[in-house]
Amino acid sequence: MAAEADNAAVRECAEALAREELEHAELFKTERRRAYHAERDAGKLRHGPDPDNIPNEATLLALAIHMDRQLDRAVGGLAVDDPGLGDLARETRQQIDENETSLAQVTARGEQISEQAVAAACAQIESGEGPRHLPPANTKRELQRLGIYCDRCFVLYDAVVETTEVESMLHTAQRMAVSALDRASLFKQIAVVKSTGI
Repeated sequence: MAAEADNAAVRECAEALAREELEHAELFKTERRRAYHAERDAGKLRHGPDPDNIPNEATLLALAIHMDRQLDRAVGGLAVDDPGLGDLARETRQQIDENETSLAQVTARGEQISEQAVAAACAQIESGEGPRHLPPANTKRELQRLGIYCDRCFVLYDAVVETTEVESMLHTAQRMAVSALDRASLFKQIAVVKSTGI
């Protein structure tokens, strides 16, 4: 609205509302992190992938590439006309390309991918809630499943942020955690709209 409005008062109001929504989004992210850490400290997240099993940045990047490819295939199979999903698909492919470039640089420096760690983390993240190609009648359920899938990716990436002592790995995991959180929110939002017809 701010970009399209000719009226200065409308433009200022729209910009103020946009700033307010950004603050709300940041608050939700903070609260989600707080809830995750409270559950982890209470021992309720025992079954998630263990960040200590991700030995290096090469393994983290390989895992993220695999997860994003799975997500990209699932989004491509959704029978939902939503501009947010189109944006998500483009961003996911761009992130895959960026992570592949980073992975090539990291492995050129001598880091090895632990295929065993990638396979174990994928199995734990995808167990029960991985992307599936469901019939169109189950699109709402698939959106919800993809939201949970992205939440699980966030949990792992955020746990890596909390435990790693390698600065480059920390930055990579932070970037992935933010992306996973945004994706989870988008899937849940679209699922709600699909349910309510709003």
